[in-house]
Amino acid sequence: NYVGAWLNLSLTFERQDRMEEAIGIIEKALDSNGNSPDLWFRLAGYLYNSGKVQQAYVFIEKALEMNPTRYTELVAYLPELKSESRFIELLEIYNKLE
Repeated sequence: NYVGAWLNLSLTFERQDRMEEAIGIIEKALDSNGNSPDLWFRLAGYLYNSGKVQQAYVFIEKALEMNPTRYTELVAYLPELKSESRFIELLEIYNKLE
């Protein structure tokens, strides 16, 4: 149940261009750690990089609902989000709710 270990393991696969396996690792981690926004953000990042942008945004929103301040690692992984209006709008919405 150690979230950091799951994240590191998934990153190993991601760096080997084995994105589907990285996604699978995070999905498995979510089975027992579904309340971790870090896992949801990571899953969203992997999906986004895999071209599954719509699905990624579903998980970005889920993670923001859990904790609207934990998105910094996602932006470090996907810096292009800083200029995406959809992402900026979600940040504004969830930060106002906090």
